Amino acid sequence: MKTRSLLLLCGLLLCASVFSQKDYTAWLTNVEIEGKPLQILRVPAEQLTNGYTKFDILGAQRDLDRNLQWYKQGKATEKGTIDSYIAYVKLWDSVFPVHYFQAELDAYLAYNIVQKKREREAFTAMIERREDSTRIAKMIEDYAWINKESVQVKLKPDTKSASIGKAYRLSYVRAYEVDGKPDWAEVSMGPHTGYVLLDDIATSWEELEPSDEDLVKLKRGRYYNFEPTAAYQARLDREEAAEQRALNAANAAPRRNYIKGPKGGCYYINSSGNKQYVDRSFCN
Repeated sequence: MKTRSLLLLCGLLLCASVFSQKDYTAWLTNVEIEGKPLQILRVPAEQLTNGYTKFDILGAQRDLDRNLQWYKQGKATEKGTIDSYIAYVKLWDSVFPVHYFQAELDAYLAYNIVQKKREREAFTAMIERREDSTRIAKMIEDYAWINKESVQVKLKPDTKSASIGKAYRLSYVRAYEVDGKPDWAEVSMGPHTGYVLLDDIATSWEELEPSDEDLVKLKRGRYYNFEPTAAYQARLDREEAAEQRALNAANAAPRRNYIKGPKGGCYYINSSGNKQYVDRSFCN
């Protein structure tokens, strides 16, 4: 009997809800969430006649209003218990347009995802700016810069000396004084070392006077921009090939067979067939 009574009660409530359906369009307003138009519903308390859902409708509207204010302030919103309110309204009132609440909640949750991404990007940008500042400070302390469009890097501190290549503007280099040659500077660019006229480099940040475009290049550009001459590159290739040949020869040399003598001495048999004693560690 109790079950039948409960079912009858639910049926009556459902019927009453259907016959008492209202037009809620008078309480719809238009807003924008992240540039997208959205209709939001706010029904006054005195217009809510269903006692089973009034508390949940008002609770959902209160929490949605709070989220709307947070959104306008650029703050993160929160779901809280809004989805629970929505679920109860759906359960006890099949005709109330609760889908407006759901659409508004979904818009705030989508905004949260975008907002968190923005915050991560802002944090990453702050770290990058800090790292750039540290890097620039280190550059100012440790380097000099080529201040001409391009300069010839000489093999010796002499205008008649052969050039080993060109260094281009904004290449930052380590620069050193040259004894007896006050007009010259020895510059180091990675594995390359040569000489340039002192007038061709800026030894201080103030002297360089970098533009905004220069700063971007300095932050993101190469450590140096050096173009070797054909003769210098050929010399580098020869030196590299010689090193490789020496390495290959060392790897191809026959391994010695070290022998430990009865008294603990260590030796190998040389090409003449004689014992050649070495440090005892070779036999360990």
